[in-house]
Amino acid sequence: MLACPMRLGVITNVGQQGCRALVDKETTMQEPAHRPLGVTLIAALLALNGVIALIAAFGVFGPAPQGTLGVVIQSLFGLAMIYLAYGMWTLQGWAWLATLVIEGINALFAVFALVIAPTAISVWISLVLAAVIILYLLQPSVRDAFSGRRAGV
Repeated sequence: MLACPMRLGVITNVGQQGCRALVDKETTMQEPAHRPLGVTLIAALLALNGVIALIAAFGVFGPAPQGTLGVVIQSLFGLAMIYLAYGMWTLQGWAWLATLVIEGINALFAVFALVIAPTAISVWISLVLAAVIILYLLQPSVRDAFSGRRAGV
């Protein structure tokens, strides 16, 4: 048995292959991905959307959704948005994909709404916001943050 070099303050006694594997593992480990500021902002917006949906489900801002089913659906939507915000905050790949899909659907609904009301400012804001989020998430450095790789590596 050989003594491996000190790793993390602990000297381990393992065979030659074990030392090599320990060193290889340390040299291939990467730092955790850094969360870009835009992702932080998107996560905050998603969380805010979720909290507002939960509060609205119980009629705090006005009339509550019709019936128990409406309250349940609105509540589930709010919880889903909060969970999605958590996924974005922690750079989960599924959250990146889900946010792209949701924003794509938002953009599609906004385009349909513009056919009905082409001067509605809120619809234009919704469309532009969805487009900006989609384009931002498709940037290589942002996509790399969600894959665990460092940009340019």
